Amino acid sequence: MNKFLTTILIALISVNFIQAQDLAKSRLNAEFMLSAGAQQYGAHAWLANTHFLGKKRKIGIGYGIRWSSYFGTDQKFTSAPPEFVGNKDKEATLEVANAQINSLNLAIFLQYNITSKLEVGFNIDALGFSFGGEEQTNFVSANGDSRQAELAKPTSTNILLIGANDRGSLYSEFFARYWLTQQLGVKLGFTYYFLEYQTNSPVVANDNNDRFRNSATMASLGITWKLR
Repeated sequence: MNKFLTTILIALISVNFIQAQDLAKSRLNAEFMLSAGAQQYGAHAWLANTHFLGKKRKIGIGYGIRWSSYFGTDQKFTSAPPEFVGNKDKEATLEVANAQINSLNLAIFLQYNITSKLEVGFNIDALGFSFGGEEQTNFVSANGDSRQAELAKPTSTNILLIGANDRGSLYSEFFARYWLTQQLGVKLGFTYYFLEYQTNSPVVANDNNDRFRNSATMASLGITWKLR
């Protein structure tokens, strides 16, 4: 993953260099996606500016800003700190009956143009913030022996830090897009969505942890409108 992020950084620097020489073509898209999974769904809208590299301009790398709203029913969020993940003695659960998280994030976009009409790619949120209402939740200890009520709300800061080190709510997708016209495209995607709640106070029964995460996988469908 470190190599992946390093490659993205190098490519972004390359884009600026190429732009300075007026060699790269860019495209500004507005997109809207709906995602759905088991008792959960999301709505997402964003603007993305993509720069195309190479002689045939098949490789695209870009940046943008994305709004996401998530809704989930009877969802389970598990202890988020990396030292808790996968540890059966520490990985407790926060049960959220009606989860709702809104996020605004800066995002990274990658794509490959197979033909003039068909494209595939990947994008991921990198940095931003989240908000949502306070929820009455149920904390369940790692061994299931204790339960207690906890007030919680979405973690406010979102930052991509690689795997279990990530913080907050971050949306990512693998997609395929087909352009119906010069300006309108349709998309199918597979979404991986990190979502996080934070209790109002540290939970003593979970080694004073206050962050809990749900890793949601969903299918997505949407449209792309080329602005320029």
